[in-house]
Amino acid sequence: MLNKCFECSAPAECNHHVVPKSLGGTKTIPLCLICHGIIHCKDFLKMSELRKKGRAKALKNGVKFGRKRTITDAQRKNVLELLNEGKTYSQINKLTGISQAMIYLIKKPEKAKQFNQQHKLRLAKQRAALE
Repeated sequence: MLNKCFECSAPAECNHHVVPKSLGGTKTIPLCLICHGIIHCKDFLKMSELRKKGRAKALKNGVKFGRKRTITDAQRKNVLELLNEGKTYSQINKLTGISQAMIYLIKKPEKAKQFNQQHKLRLAKQRAALE
């Protein structure tokens, strides 16, 4: 073992496998306990804290979380036509692959607006809590 931590040059106290041993890794680097703890998210930085910091940074950079809108105008029109033909949500789902929840929101756009407003409020609260 080398005497200095690979990351911070403090006295090294352990060897860290760059590729986990369970995946066949054989090479190691010397690390101090603090740096080794950071790598494994133990003691000094818990995983949830790292996730919160990363999410806050991403939100500030304009990253949007959640699924991207994938329903096209043509699909929306098709769903409305199928509804007018008397097809059930389940039948439309099988024909188009569009979820029944999305079919409901297409049928009742005022509910989609309400849902989007509630979603925006939740995101605003999350952003405020992270600042």
